[in-house]
Amino acid sequence: MRKAVVLLVLAAFAVVALAVPAFAGSIDRVSPPRERTVTVVGKVVHSTISRPHYELVVVAAQVPPLLGPVARPPAQPAQRYVLTGPFNFKAYEGKLVQATGQVVDGPNIYMRGPILRVIRIIEPLPVAKDPAV
Repeated sequence: MRKAVVLLVLAAFAVVALAVPAFAGSIDRVSPPRERTVTVVGKVVHSTISRPHYELVVVAAQVPPLLGPVARPPAQPAQRYVLTGPFNFKAYEGKLVQATGQVVDGPNIYMRGPILRVIRIIEPLPVAKDPAV
């Protein structure tokens, strides 16, 4: 009986010793934010809330459908995106543009909506500055 208890305790320690290193490597890993591609039309505005940045106030959007066996309906586009990317957004301030990019859903420092990592931007129509937006 005593030998069985000792063997059981040793087996429990062995399982813990093998399992801890396997889990320890994954503790600090955070799942990556979900990304999807969208094309949106909206007005570029400058915001100083939570740090100066540019936003796109959406007028219309196109979200390509997902294909394949796990296809699901596309998510509704946001009303406002925080713009990031290699573009000079100041040149587009107050203008109506069409922007295509990767939407990063997840926490960000701006807390003003999802981030749109712009990969292409087109200026379709000029529009007068609206102080209400």
